[in-house]
Amino acid sequence: MCAWWNKDRGAGRSTPSAQTDAKRSKEKTPQRVRRVTIGLDFGTSSSKCMFREEGEGRPFRIVGYDNSKQPWGHVLYPSTVSCKNGILRFGHLAEEADGLGVIRSFKMCLRCLSKEPGGESAAAGGTCSRCLRERPGFLGFGDVELSAEDISTLYLAVVLNHAIDRIRRVFGDAEPLRVLVNSAGPLDQLESFGALGECFHRVVFFAINLAGRAKEKWELDAAIEALNQVRQLDVPPRDQSPTVVVPESHAAITGYIRLPQSQKGLYGVVDVGAGTTDVAFFWLQKEPEEKAWYYSAGSTPVGMDDIDLALAPVLTPLEGSLRAAREGLSSAEVLQHQALMKYVIKQMFQFHALVYDDARRVHAIEQAWIKQGWAQYKLFLVGGGTRCTPVTNRFGQSLAQYGWAEEPEQLPVPPRLRVVLPDGEQATLAQLKETAVRPLLLLAYGLATPRPEIPRFDRDHVGVAAPEPDPDRWQLSPDDMFGHF
Repeated sequence: MCAWWNKDRGAGRSTPSAQTDAKRSKEKTPQRVRRVTIGLDFGTSSSKCMFREEGEGRPFRIVGYDNSKQPWGHVLYPSTVSCKNGILRFGHLAEEADGLGVIRSFKMCLRCLSKEPGGESAAAGGTCSRCLRERPGFLGFGDVELSAEDISTLYLAVVLNHAIDRIRRVFGDAEPLRVLVNSAGPLDQLESFGALGECFHRVVFFAINLAGRAKEKWELDAAIEALNQVRQLDVPPRDQSPTVVVPESHAAITGYIRLPQSQKGLYGVVDVGAGTTDVAFFWLQKEPEEKAWYYSAGSTPVGMDDIDLALAPVLTPLEGSLRAAREGLSSAEVLQHQALMKYVIKQMFQFHALVYDDARRVHAIEQAWIKQGWAQYKLFLVGGGTRCTPVTNRFGQSLAQYGWAEEPEQLPVPPRLRVVLPDGEQATLAQLKETAVRPLLLLAYGLATPRPEIPRFDRDHVGVAAPEPDPDRWQLSPDDMFGHF
């Protein structure tokens, strides 16, 4: 099933002969259909969208929003919902609501709902602070209980409603559109996607079909009724669906592959997001086609939300948001409180070490990774967490005693992308004074391309199979982990 938008062309009266000629002309010359791909980054703390008409050399555009008090409000849409007096509010409107009834980072509750491992916050003592105590994966809105899947679907319907409006403003209504959505999820790429993958697919599929009715201020009863109606649709198989969900680390890598300066070689990517840390190691092939051959990849439910909770004793929430308070700390204050973050960063780095160890087991040629004390692979840091100095410092250290020929660096998107604002005007990030947000747009940029291939996770052209799990791998002591903190 695909989403189409049509509008009658012309309002004048015509003769029967003219109508017949027009009918014949239409039969001979099929009406052009614009195929537009939306790259949807459903983030734990904020969501981002880009879109691009299919075809060689077509430009990428960023979905823009009304400016607000929120940082980078033009291009980031807060993953926030609130409910007051029977009215659901999403995004910026929810952030501006009263503190009570405001729920953030609800995407992480999809793990609680699907009972996937790691569905509970690492820094909250094993209990998800958002879910209802007796119903994991459900959130309370007064007397109404909605699942994380319910609220994620409604929220993404609002996000996609904004995206479709900006597409219409760019291309107009004269020609029908076929809109496809590529989204990313925190999916472990070495296994089948399982229950969590199916959940993400349902959420995005129902959201695009609900987008035409979505509202930023939505009566709760009307939203639930619309949700129940759209769920009468059959979810198509993935190969026939207008929506595709791919692993987050692959979306970031796709963004790098698309950059003109990308080069063949061995790479690692660490994407530190609000709710998860995603790690991948791969070989980038450039000829005869651009393709990433994975040695290992995976996702762990530990991220900057956990650091915010760890810092909570020393933070004064700004407008109810620990994240805003943490981002408001000066560099000196961040370093002053780094001891509070150690446990969380240790978990991030431990997972990085596990994935790296898997990669070396698959590609078991030592000199491919380290040669004469120097790393032979390039490491990229991605995501909002890489702006936190203690996180960056830790991942800037090697996993063993070797140096970097090329130091780890952040991976941004190209600078000249245009933002389509709600009134249809277009501006650059520089004109909006939001250039610092460029690295956060990488996933949406990587996804805004037709049908990104979900790759094999072995080097099948040289016959290398995935490794067997090893329970004794990478048992690092705290001193090893933070000796260079």
